This record gives sequence, C-alpha cells and structure tokens, in this order.
Amino acid sequence: MKVYSVLLFAACIACASFCGCTTYPDYTAASPKAPDDHSIVTDINNHFDQNSLLNPYSISVSSRDGVVTLEGLVPDATVAAVAVSIARGTQGVKDVKDNIRRSR
Repeated sequence: MKVYSVLLFAACIACASFCGCTTYPDYTAASPKAPDDHSIVTDINNHFDQNSLLNPYSISVSSRDGVVTLEGLVPDATVAAVAVSIARGTQGVKDVKDNIRRSR
C-alpha cells in the first residue's frame, strides 16, 4: 500500500509539472496597437510638408479615434483631393472628413 501511495504521489507530481509548466500563447494579449491620434496627425502633417503641391497651403489636420478632419483654404479641388488622398493612405486612419474650402 505504501509503494502504491508513493507511486501515485510521484505520478501526480509528474503530471502537475508537465501541465503546470507548459506555456500557451496568450490570446488575451492586445494585438499590435494602431497609431494614436497624435501620431496620425504628425504623419499626415509630415506628408503635407513634403508634398510640393500642398506645402504652400495651410491645411489643419485633427484626428479623433482615427477619424481625420481636414480644414483650410486651397485654390482648387485638385489640391484638396491630394490632401484627402494622403490622409486616407495614412496608417491608422479610419475615415476622412473633408472640410477643405476651395477658392474656385
């Protein structure tokens, strides 16, 4: 009986060590974070500054929960379309509200 108890105890320890030490993927961990609003605005402004068509104009960029709002005055629809296209192509942007006024 004593041998049986020792064997049962050893089997329980072995089972616990195998089961307890196994690591499994943490499926509750957050996926890679999307850029925050500040990063989105910074990225868009940097792209605007590097674009020779856009950099002469003052286009205000704001973002809330990945929804970007563009405001300002540009000479025509082509300039506004370029700004909207750049904003839409920026990582983390979910939608773009085009409030850019056209002078023509």
